[in-house]
Amino acid sequence: MKQDFPVWLAFLFPVFFVAMWVMVSRVISWMGWSALASRFAFDRPLPPDAARHGAQSMSIGDSLFRTANYSNCVNVWVDRNGFYMRPQLVFRLFHPMVHIRWDQIAQADVRTGFFNGGTRLTFRANVPVVLLRGRAGRAVAEQWQSHGGRSMA
Repeated sequence: MKQDFPVWLAFLFPVFFVAMWVMVSRVISWMGWSALASRFAFDRPLPPDAARHGAQSMSIGDSLFRTANYSNCVNVWVDRNGFYMRPQLVFRLFHPMVHIRWDQIAQADVRTGFFNGGTRLTFRANVPVVLLRGRAGRAVAEQWQSHGGRSMA
């Protein structure tokens, strides 16, 4: 006997998908971005002279298994005052832009390696460690050092 596909299921799937996307976005933001946003939230327009590094990877947290991993979905802007981060549009829900000034960074360690390579940023405030990879990580480390950062290990 042939069973017909329930029509109501075709209408329910998009609702379920959107609800899951919202829930997952919220959980991921709780895993690290919310701590950054509570301290470094930024609600003004980006400076026009900030250098943009699109589709960068970053991790928030300092455990073996990173608390939150944003692979190739974070936009980073670097200027003379600090750097700005915001996920790409699809991942932006519950992730406001953050601005971190150079004087708020306690240490910028440049590391090499396949799994933990990048620039590891520790902050003066009580927020999780951030690991920036790629061009953005190198640009942040260079600018931090040129603005009085002590060392780049």
